[in-house]
Amino acid sequence: MQARNSIQDSLVGTWTLGAYETEDVACGDVAHPLVRSATGPIMHAADGYMSVQISDGGRALKVTTTAWVRPSSADRTPVPLAP
Repeated sequence: MQARNSIQDSLVGTWTLGAYETEDVACGDVAHPLVRSATGPIMHAADGYMSVQISDGGRALKVTTTAWVRPSSADRTPVPLAP
Protein backbone atom coordinates (compact mmCIF):
# COMPACT_ATOMS: atom_id res chain seq x y z
CA MET A 1 0.00 0.00 0.00
CA GLN A 2 2.93 2.33 0.61
CA ALA A 3 3.89 2.38 -3.10
CA ARG A 4 0.35 3.33 -4.12
CA ASN A 5 0.27 6.22 -1.67
CA SER A 6 3.66 7.39 -2.91
CA ILE A 7 2.45 7.47 -6.53
CA GLN A 8 -0.83 9.09 -5.53
CA ASP A 9 0.98 11.75 -3.50
CA SER A 10 3.32 12.55 -6.39
CA LEU A 11 0.32 13.37 -8.62
CA VAL A 12 -1.24 15.91 -6.24
CA GLY A 13 -1.26 19.34 -7.86
CA THR A 14 -2.22 21.05 -11.11
CA TRP A 15 -0.79 19.86 -14.39
CA THR A 16 -1.08 20.96 -18.02
CA LEU A 17 -2.04 18.41 -20.66
CA GLY A 18 0.92 18.01 -23.02
CA ALA A 19 -0.71 15.65 -25.53
CA TYR A 20 -3.74 13.42 -25.89
CA GLU A 21 -2.99 10.44 -28.07
CA THR A 22 -3.51 6.70 -28.39
CA GLU A 23 -1.11 4.12 -29.75
CA ASP A 24 -1.93 0.84 -31.49
CA VAL A 25 0.56 -1.45 -29.74
CA ALA A 26 0.35 -4.02 -32.54
CA CYS A 27 1.67 -1.68 -35.25
CA GLY A 28 2.81 1.46 -33.40
CA ASP A 29 0.36 3.81 -35.14
CA VAL A 30 -0.38 6.92 -33.06
CA ALA A 31 -3.77 8.65 -33.28
CA HIS A 32 -5.10 11.88 -31.77
CA PRO A 33 -8.74 11.16 -30.74
CA LEU A 34 -9.57 14.86 -30.37
CA VAL A 35 -7.08 17.14 -32.11
CA ARG A 36 -3.28 17.42 -32.15
CA SER A 37 -3.47 20.71 -30.25
CA ALA A 38 -5.55 19.38 -27.32
CA THR A 39 -4.70 21.29 -24.15
CA GLY A 40 -6.09 21.93 -20.68
CA PRO A 41 -5.51 21.68 -16.94
CA ILE A 42 -5.51 18.43 -14.97
CA MET A 43 -5.97 18.76 -11.21
CA HIS A 44 -5.40 16.07 -8.58
CA ALA A 45 -6.31 16.76 -4.94
CA ALA A 46 -4.90 14.90 -1.94
CA ASP A 47 -8.40 13.65 -1.05
CA GLY A 48 -8.71 11.81 -4.40
CA TYR A 49 -10.71 14.47 -6.26
CA MET A 50 -9.63 14.80 -9.89
CA SER A 51 -10.71 17.23 -12.61
CA VAL A 52 -9.76 17.53 -16.29
CA GLN A 53 -10.77 20.12 -18.89
CA ILE A 54 -9.67 19.43 -22.46
CA SER A 55 -10.05 21.92 -25.29
CA ASP A 56 -8.70 22.55 -28.76
CA GLY A 57 -5.68 24.77 -28.16
CA GLY A 58 -5.58 25.82 -31.82
CA ARG A 59 -9.17 27.01 -31.98
CA ALA A 60 -9.66 30.67 -32.80
CA LEU A 61 -11.55 32.80 -30.30
CA LYS A 62 -14.94 33.72 -31.72
CA VAL A 63 -16.70 36.95 -30.87
CA THR A 64 -20.46 36.88 -31.16
CA THR A 65 -22.78 39.66 -32.20
CA THR A 66 -25.92 37.77 -31.16
CA ALA A 67 -27.58 39.89 -28.46
CA TRP A 68 -28.83 37.01 -26.31
CA VAL A 69 -25.31 35.56 -26.10
CA ARG A 70 -23.54 38.80 -25.16
CA PRO A 71 -23.46 39.75 -21.47
CA SER A 72 -25.42 42.84 -20.48
CA SER A 73 -23.54 45.90 -19.19
CA ALA A 74 -24.64 44.92 -15.65
CA ASP A 75 -23.11 41.46 -16.13
CA ARG A 76 -19.85 43.02 -17.31
CA THR A 77 -19.60 45.24 -14.22
CA PRO A 78 -17.08 43.80 -11.73
CA VAL A 79 -18.51 42.68 -8.41
CA PRO A 80 -16.52 43.98 -5.42
CA LEU A 81 -15.15 41.30 -3.11
CA ALA A 82 -16.34 41.29 0.47
CA PRO A 83 -13.75 42.60 2.95
